[in-house]
Amino acid sequence: MNSRLQAQHILRMLSYSGYSISAIEDFLREIKSAPISEVMSVLIEARDMELGRYSVEHYNPSTRNIVNVSQHATHSDVAEKVDWMLRKEAGLSTEAAAELLAQQLTYRFPNLEVPNIGRKKSFISWVERLSELFPAREILFNATTIRNRMVHTNNQDWTLK
Repeated sequence: MNSRLQAQHILRMLSYSGYSISAIEDFLREIKSAPISEVMSVLIEARDMELGRYSVEHYNPSTRNIVNVSQHATHSDVAEKVDWMLRKEAGLSTEAAAELLAQQLTYRFPNLEVPNIGRKKSFISWVERLSELFPAREILFNATTIRNRMVHTNNQDWTLK
């Protein structure tokens, strides 16, 4: 993805955040005047807190790289967790799991388009694509909600007398 598209995507996510236009404008002015290393450190810390990560990463402004990324969860980790919860624990088919997760994400993010799973794509690959568009925390939260609903409201084969 080129930098212009990335910037548009970030601005779109910022607009969905619920902050007022004036608050977003103030924020943009603030980060424009702050050193990039300070902005990136705050961003990395906030991202890690959202994802439940507590180890430290550092932004290197000279290389524009984040150091120690390998210690943390990847899109693949999120996809594997979601696959385990929905297909193994909840017993859903690939199609049902994808449909329910897409419905949940569409409900929570009505202005973002959820990609179709496609016929030849695996469920894990599809969730990896989702994790490029949606925060991992949201994907995991929605998958957990679906899993809990399926596991805890599953009809029993026999009834109590």
